[in-house]
Amino acid sequence: MNPAERKLLLTVLLLLLFGGVSRAVLSATERPVSWQELPSDADPASASASEPALSAAEPDDGAAGKSSENGGKSDKKGKKGKSSKRAKGEKLPPLAPGERIDVNSASAAQLRRLPGVGPALAEAIVAHRDSCGPFEGPENLLKVKGIGKGKLETLIPKIRFRK
Repeated sequence: MNPAERKLLLTVLLLLLFGGVSRAVLSATERPVSWQELPSDADPASASASEPALSAAEPDDGAAGKSSENGGKSDKKGKKGKSSKRAKGEKLPPLAPGERIDVNSASAAQLRRLPGVGPALAEAIVAHRDSCGPFEGPENLLKVKGIGKGKLETLIPKIRFRK
């Protein structure tokens, strides 16, 4: 091996070592996250009471209440009050592979778990369902303001329609 090859090999080995050490340090500083699962066939009456939640383990270093989701500000609201109102930056758990949400019985909070559905669109879906009756199929969702053909195509594999 000539000196140029040795130098190249040494550089590659040092980069690999640096990458491994960096990864180990970063993974050691992450906070563990636990997901609360929703029952697959929840009763519509109890569906609004049990909302999906994402909870991160509290650190022991006295930084309780600070999180990266809300910009480092602590949440000063207690657990009392309406549970349907969520913090602006709060993340909801994504749908599990193969999980579908029943559009005709889901609460607005459950509808927000769908890709591309925010609080306003979820409320619009619930309001349309309440005023016009249950949706009979995917094409009926096109009547909701904010849902076009593109968004409907992304929603179809994630939704179902029970009456």
